[in-house]
Amino acid sequence: MPRIVQCLAVAAMLVSGVGGANADTEADARQLGEIFCTLGKGGGQFGRMYLVTRSLTQAINDAQKKNDEIAAAQPDEKPPLGDGIPYQSFPDEAPVCAPGKLTDKGREQVVEITYSFPGMADASWTDRLVLIAEDGRLRIDDVWFGTSDPPEGLRKILGDLLKPAK
Repeated sequence: MPRIVQCLAVAAMLVSGVGGANADTEADARQLGEIFCTLGKGGGQFGRMYLVTRSLTQAINDAQKKNDEIAAAQPDEKPPLGDGIPYQSFPDEAPVCAPGKLTDKGREQVVEITYSFPGMADASWTDRLVLIAEDGRLRIDDVWFGTSDPPEGLRKILGDLLKPAK
């Protein structure tokens, strides 16, 4: 996907004020899910950084710094984040990415994101975006992989990377 389309999607979200004080939470969560999907097309991960909370941004930056240290220390090995930030369960780009069911968990809104391959039902999966309001807008505070409980996701992977080696 051309980089200009990704930038326009982010600009549209920022201008529209997804998640304002009087916002329709369900519509805003769906819109954020659609933008998340759009920004993941064509291997684009960088644009998704504009959708996350300050806290998750810091966790990503810390993990990337640690990843760079690991890569420098072991140049012949693929570092833990060698495929980029894992914003979804599987690195494969699915032709279809769509927001689905929204669950209200009080402070958090959880929206399902379904990835599918037409004609290959067994290859589909669903992750969940954990959304919170920050600065008057919904932002992604975690990505839970799959639909199992307790959830395991992006924050856990980033946190595990930062743990001291045993």
